[in-house]
Amino acid sequence: MSASGSATPPFRLPALVTVAAVVTTAATLQASGGLEWAGPARHGALVRYGLPLTQTATQVMAAVTIGLLLVVAFLAPDRSRDRWALTGTRLHAAVWAGYCGFVWFLFALAVLLLSVGEQTGTSIGSPDALMQLSFFVQNVVLGRILTLSMLLALLASQLALSARRTSTVGWAFLVAVAALVPPSLNGHSSGADDHVNSVNSLLVHSLSAAIWVGGLIGLVMLSPYLRQPLEAARRFSPVATVCFVLLGLSGLDSAWLRLGSWNAMFSPYGALLAGKAALLVILGAVAWWHRRRMLAAERADPRRTMLRIAAVEVGLMAVAIGLAGAVSRSVPPVAEAPSSSDPDYAFTALVGFERPPEMSWATIFTQWFPDRMLIMLCAGLIIGYALGVRKLRTRGDAWPWWRTVLWVAGCLLLLWVTSGGPVKYGMIAFSGHMIMHMLLMMAVPPLLVAGSPVTLALRAVPARRDASAGAREWLLSIAHSRVLAVLAHPVVAAVLFSGGLVVFYFTPLFPLAMSTHTGHMLMTFHFLASGYLFCWVLIGSDPGPPKAAYPIRLIIVMATMAVHAFVAVTLMTGEVLLAPDWWPQLGLTDAEALLEDQRRGAMIAWAVGDGPTLLLMLAVTISWSRSSGREARRYDRQAERDDDAQLAAYNAYLSALGSRKAPPS
Repeated sequence: MSASGSATPPFRLPALVTVAAVVTTAATLQASGGLEWAGPARHGALVRYGLPLTQTATQVMAAVTIGLLLVVAFLAPDRSRDRWALTGTRLHAAVWAGYCGFVWFLFALAVLLLSVGEQTGTSIGSPDALMQLSFFVQNVVLGRILTLSMLLALLASQLALSARRTSTVGWAFLVAVAALVPPSLNGHSSGADDHVNSVNSLLVHSLSAAIWVGGLIGLVMLSPYLRQPLEAARRFSPVATVCFVLLGLSGLDSAWLRLGSWNAMFSPYGALLAGKAALLVILGAVAWWHRRRMLAAERADPRRTMLRIAAVEVGLMAVAIGLAGAVSRSVPPVAEAPSSSDPDYAFTALVGFERPPEMSWATIFTQWFPDRMLIMLCAGLIIGYALGVRKLRTRGDAWPWWRTVLWVAGCLLLLWVTSGGPVKYGMIAFSGHMIMHMLLMMAVPPLLVAGSPVTLALRAVPARRDASAGAREWLLSIAHSRVLAVLAHPVVAAVLFSGGLVVFYFTPLFPLAMSTHTGHMLMTFHFLASGYLFCWVLIGSDPGPPKAAYPIRLIIVMATMAVHAFVAVTLMTGEVLLAPDWWPQLGLTDAEALLEDQRRGAMIAWAVGDGPTLLLMLAVTISWSRSSGREARRYDRQAERDDDAQLAAYNAYLSALGSRKAPPS
């Protein structure tokens, strides 16, 4: 707490930011013509003006909530003995984050109600408003998305209000970030020609903006109460830098997809985007200057210096949020769907690219469908790993070169699978899908696991000395958590790895993953995560729960091979076409050809899956042999030191047993 011990909630700043952002949205929409009426006459002014302004207020409160949780969980210095116990300022800040999260929930509820009015023309006070709301929430995609986001905001709020441990605040932060994902999947960009990159760009843009803006607002709110505000600001600096880069890249990508040409820059929509870009450049310059001033203020009054400069950043960010709200309600110059004059109009509208040539071993390596979000992810993984290795070598520590090679190879393979031929053909052919599936589950994870990224991070990232939780502390906490102990149990990992195949392909999950971008993203994450977990349980060297005995690991591998064979044989001999409603939408109506491709995919799954599985068995066997050799050498060294005292004691024990008289019969 501050010197005065005051715990008065500092809600004036988020209120001012909300008002500034809302006023900016209203003024911008009025000036650009975005509020001109284009809907049915029965829609009222409440929906016309209230919806865009409420959406802006929702974005502000979401950012404030996320920012406060970020500061509490990762940035704020602490002097308590237990870094995971919330006390003092951090406890109060978690409660304040809960209050802000509840206001976020209320704004999100207002957005839901106003969206019902916009979609149906029903007044909020009309007799059938409740019925329309129920139908909207249950049957309309937008209604389900808004409801899910609203409930996640409420959950984050309740977690923050009830938090007494830092780990609970971390969960609240993750839930709050997750609440931003559903609305991002339904923004303007979700209807663009390049659907995948449009949605992904908007998602990255929304998350990076919320973390950057919210983190700065959280620092300013808590600065009067923190003992070392400058230290918290220093810790936030690299986070802000990454968010700034992601914000700029995703903004440029989204702008190009929405504009389509340089001439569109002169449209009202282009002018709004130009204003956002200019503000981003100014914010970057101010942030750079801010960091230099913070370093210079080491011996001055750091709290006053930080507040004075950060106030300018927060003001600019409020205007930027307001402009973003206006952009989201403006009509872009690019059409929301491909032209119907294209003979493959339906195909392109569904998958986002023109029909490729027939799949072959040549085309699968030459066809590309770049997923720019995953490209940035792979690049970030390689750069982060390289920086960790460089830090170790700078201080004279060694790191095996082959681990670096395997990590980079795994990242590059992941990039190709998710942006090359496998993903492109995986969206339009079952055989292509199986190639993508097997590579994600069986080829990429072993390479990444062999890179030992957690071990590298623990050696490269310094430990916190003020009882706060940084990246290293969170990694150790996760590695030794009960949740990971359950997930890392060999049976659980095997069920997630192999049992997921049965659940995925023989339930509606497969058609959902093929026909929706969200389903495809979740499918990709599941394949990669379950494969990584399974390989780590078998051959991983990173710290975590105790590993199972080597014989158990071999049994688990053989059991998964049996499950894979069962799924493959079932698909090869089956006469039921999976996702029967998806293929006709792509113009593929030959049922026999589709079944033949499905059988071909099953054979690919069996062949491609067994190869890496056998290599895993070989790796487990080699590890077992090396472990036995190390144990034997350790025993020999111990015997040399104590003249084989352990063996002598055992022999003496046997002699004592033999010298006992047999009991009388």
